[in-house]
Amino acid sequence: MDQLINDFNHRIRSASHAKRRLPFQEIPAAARTNYLDEIFRHSCQTQNRVIYIHIPFCNNTCNFCFYNKQKTDNPELVEHYCQTIISQIHSLASFEYFESAPFSAVYFGGGTPTSIPVKHLASILNAIKSSFSLADTCEITVESTIAEIDTDTLSILKNAGVNRMSLGVQTFQTPLRHFLGRKSDAGVIEEKIRLVRKAGISNLCIDLMYNLPGQTPLGWQNDLILASQLPITGCSVYPLIDPSSGIDNVQFPNLKYPEISAEYNLFAEADNRLGNRKDWIRFSPVQYGHSELGKATYISSHAQYADMLAFGAGAGGRFGGLQYLFPPVIDKFVEGNGNFINSALSLWSIDSTFQKLKNIFRLSEGLAISKEEYSGLAIHFNDIIDWLISKDMVALEADTYELTQAGRFWAGNISSLFSERINNRLQSE
Repeated sequence: MDQLINDFNHRIRSASHAKRRLPFQEIPAAARTNYLDEIFRHSCQTQNRVIYIHIPFCNNTCNFCFYNKQKTDNPELVEHYCQTIISQIHSLASFEYFESAPFSAVYFGGGTPTSIPVKHLASILNAIKSSFSLADTCEITVESTIAEIDTDTLSILKNAGVNRMSLGVQTFQTPLRHFLGRKSDAGVIEEKIRLVRKAGISNLCIDLMYNLPGQTPLGWQNDLILASQLPITGCSVYPLIDPSSGIDNVQFPNLKYPEISAEYNLFAEADNRLGNRKDWIRFSPVQYGHSELGKATYISSHAQYADMLAFGAGAGGRFGGLQYLFPPVIDKFVEGNGNFINSALSLWSIDSTFQKLKNIFRLSEGLAISKEEYSGLAIHFNDIIDWLISKDMVALEADTYELTQAGRFWAGNISSLFSERINNRLQSE
């Protein structure tokens, strides 16, 4: 653990990077079909499960984004891509695994889902509704940029069943927005946000980013103040991810992170303002929202390691002790006959030991774990938890272990500690 504790000299800003040490066993291609068929023919063992749809298209590829995406300049490819997803959804409809429990959330991420004709999103949603059982309170989220928001788009999404939107604002400061390739100013952002609310989509979250080149503490504070004045129900706050994750030094030749203490101050400014806002709560180390109107079911379920049925190029999911990943190249994803089981995905078996220990991530990704639930994990993680408590990153409040503000800042590093410990247990078996 000493080596990993030294890792707190630098901050892990990506949850996926924090779990890079987990050693799952890849299933050979020849055996994938039998593995999936066997699982899908039995009932689901968990009631907590969600659906993710990846739309890897954008009208403008932003220089700060490291997600799998490409420009929306080929209508035929877009339609073929969406039809492949629909065919894969229908191919799973008759299996017991998907009939045995409802899904609590559907999330369209990207890319920019609204950069394609939204009739395609509506068609995918219709396929989901006709193939799977959705909870009565199912949260259906679509990500969008400000530029793609208009009355017609919102009307189609609302009629299709979308009840939550996540808008990529990043910053309200016009010079910074232009630097990031965004054209609209704060006035347009406010207008579009009110347009979403007027359309009847009441759960509205925006994304803000810090560590942006040229951003000042005062500018960041002003972004948070502006956000507090808008009719939103949630706000996600992310640091700029390092160049090796997708931002190259040609675009940002002088990109340098602030000192850790300065970065912490930026995080704390947001955490204090959003976490202590009237009627708002923290849903994760980066997600805040109204306790009733701003619920983030998909994000909360993800933090609890819920089953996730994912579709799309580069999308990854997990269910029944398996984890899978579709190829990131769109042309590769659309190959085949649209049958999920026979598609070109990579598949890994999740070790049973990990299944027993995974709930520890409820602390680092979901903010807290009950003392009762932790009792079964204590033998594996007590020294780490004691160390985190000694560093004021974790506190025992009543019957719950909770991340402190410092713990929320270092959440990625804490997940990394847990991952390394689980890895060691797997390697020793």
